[in-house]
Amino acid sequence: MNWLRLATESDDSIVRWLFLVNGWTLGLASGVFAVGLVFLAWNWWRAGRDRIYRRSPMLAGSSAETVRPLRYGPPIVIEYTPPEGIRPAHIGMLLRERVGDREFTATLADFAARKYVLVEEVAQGGQYGGPAWRISRLKDGDGLALWERTIFDQLFVDDGVTHLDALRPGYWWALTRAELQIREDVVLRGWFARDPETVKQTWRRIGTGTVVAGFAFSFLMGSAIRIGLVGVAISAIGLLMIATSPWMPRRTASGSEMLRRSLGFKTYVTEAEARRHEFDEQRTLFSEYLPYAIVFGSADRWAAAFHQVNTLDVLRMYVPGERNHN
Repeated sequence: MNWLRLATESDDSIVRWLFLVNGWTLGLASGVFAVGLVFLAWNWWRAGRDRIYRRSPMLAGSSAETVRPLRYGPPIVIEYTPPEGIRPAHIGMLLRERVGDREFTATLADFAARKYVLVEEVAQGGQYGGPAWRISRLKDGDGLALWERTIFDQLFVDDGVTHLDALRPGYWWALTRAELQIREDVVLRGWFARDPETVKQTWRRIGTGTVVAGFAFSFLMGSAIRIGLVGVAISAIGLLMIATSPWMPRRTASGSEMLRRSLGFKTYVTEAEARRHEFDEQRTLFSEYLPYAIVFGSADRWAAAFHQVNTLDVLRMYVPGERNHN
């Protein structure tokens, strides 16, 4: 079928010409698809699987690493404090490999817990009919990490007081910058081999290009020698690359260990309500660990353990809803 004839044929005739179905074309397309699957599996096996320590890093000579086994479940030991040097947004990255509203809300609560800001309910009638919140600066942002300073400085552009309902557009841009800085931070700390979002975006772009290449192959080679089914197989591989892109970021052994310890602390926070009698004399823990409870999605249980039901309103001081990733 030449190009002129192809242009004048009916849609059914074009499809039948481009996508000839017989044993040879089906076998060829199946072979291409199988090779693509092997390629995807090999890349994930080689580059996408987390690393772990062979032995506990608490033991001498335990720095040797290995690839995480397929059915590996890290031994979770309850931890009563957050792992050293880790902030709530870091835990969000370790758990979900992304930063969203939950992490930024936890960061605001963390500023309050560390006495950088004071969060006060000033009136009803805030956004979405909830309470209105005023944030007052208590001290300068010295000692904050770069990404924390980006958020903190944008909160108080004009003076030392701001209202959540009146945050300027520049604040939302600051959150975007802070998200990139957090991703860079977890790589610098050695928890991820590469920026997880960059890895996922790279695979999505390659997958999208593969889908387009498959369509082009179907039309060009289908027109010439009627093997359009091979192009369908190529496009299917591209779609699989897009779908499996969240599996490609790789934690280092240090990152896997920090995740294991964070899960141990999550166990402590999520089981707090069942042991509420233990917290009667530890009231200061409520505000100190509340940011982590927000990240774990266990803020209601944490508040209930301290009989602080009314403080759950604080959790509704969300950063912009249009940025919600969770």
